[in-house]
Amino acid sequence: MNIQMGRGLQIQIRRMGSPATREDQVDIFGAADPDTIGTVAEQRQYFERWLDSLK
Repeated sequence: MNIQMGRGLQIQIRRMGSPATREDQVDIFGAADPDTIGTVAEQRQYFERWLDSLK
């Protein structure tokens, strides 16, 4: 859906225990602290934990 709505230029920040909202969308080319960026593997692990946190 982000690809359709944001032309693939936005992602959603996922917060443990909370469903994603439009307010959680950020520009993929925006400024970010390098310490907050995870590897693809870390992002996948976080996503799985986030899904579990919604149960």
